[in-house]
Amino acid sequence: MALTHYFTHFRTLGGVESILHRHHVSDQAGNLASRFVLFFEDRQLQQKFPRTFGLGWSWRTTIWQARRCFAEFAASQTPHVAMYHNLWGLAFLAEFDRATRRLGLLHSDWPGLEQDLSAQRGLLDGMLCVSEALQVKVLRQLPELNPRRVELIPYPITNFPPAPPRLPLENRPLVIGFCGRIVKEQKRVDRLPPLVRLLESAGLDFRLELLGTGNGEKWLHRQFGCRPNVIFHGRKQGDAYRKILESWDGIVFTSDYEGLPIALLEALIAGVLPFYPEINSGGDRYAKEVRPVLLYPSGNLDALTRALVEIKRCPEMEVQALRTRCWELATPHSEGRYFQQFAEFVQRMERAPRISAVSAAPRPRFFTDYFPFALLRRVYPRGFYCRPAGSPV
Repeated sequence: MALTHYFTHFRTLGGVESILHRHHVSDQAGNLASRFVLFFEDRQLQQKFPRTFGLGWSWRTTIWQARRCFAEFAASQTPHVAMYHNLWGLAFLAEFDRATRRLGLLHSDWPGLEQDLSAQRGLLDGMLCVSEALQVKVLRQLPELNPRRVELIPYPITNFPPAPPRLPLENRPLVIGFCGRIVKEQKRVDRLPPLVRLLESAGLDFRLELLGTGNGEKWLHRQFGCRPNVIFHGRKQGDAYRKILESWDGIVFTSDYEGLPIALLEALIAGVLPFYPEINSGGDRYAKEVRPVLLYPSGNLDALTRALVEIKRCPEMEVQALRTRCWELATPHSEGRYFQQFAEFVQRMERAPRISAVSAAPRPRFFTDYFPFALLRRVYPRGFYCRPAGSPV
């Protein structure tokens, strides 16, 4: 079956990009002849990654330019099942995609997601969601999709070997990690400096380690100064990534919104305790099921501080029991299970009656179509979802 994955990037640091790389390796085992169209990657991408197509857009590109480019590209492609990851571009590109079925995979939540979903009614035949919270929103906002067309899929994680035993927490620093994009938007790394100050005021013996990169990294370096108990590892992969993750006692999330972070699942399988904000995301229940105090009120750094101090003071046998619980919660997220379910869903949707528009209604030009993406995102993000008169908005 011909399948095309659509997304913005392939080589940057992010959870969706990580999943796309896994699909690039594993789709064939599920009888899916997949290709990957990456809107913001350069046109030389295919030289390094076969079956990928970079369209060369940037944040200076406009919707009008993107539509012209995509229409020209899609005209040369054979019919296929389309998989829009996080639905990016669906509203203004569906008209040209030549898809036999259109599917979505929601990896993330974000402010305004419900409105963004409702603006794309009639364009999809099915949706995969990485959390129950996302599944509920899709069923509510896209009533044409019945529950058999909106499926929960367990995010895949690498099956790490068992983590080596850690030294007891007594008489050593509590090692706290942050993993992911080091950015203020969504990940809210601006909350880390005040958290460090609160932990120091509480007299906690700790070390904070940051694993990842992003445009907030230089700012954080300035905020932390020369603190010996804050370490920046940068971006790591493979064994280097795993060894750092396994050395942590806990992983801290300070996000405003998430879908289900892969970093959370990989930390759990390594026995790392999750300190997670209550943001109605897929990660909430994991933290709560390990220990309720680990799920702290969003933005409440005092509560997060108390949770970290409480864990540091726990008896060692209790800490080990919590680590075992982490591992148990993560074990259902095997790569084999994910890719089997993904392939079965795509094949089932291809056999099911089509309910999306065979050819989306021609889209008139809107004045916001001439705004560069970067400007549109700042001043009128609804412009990404403008549809013809009579379409849901």
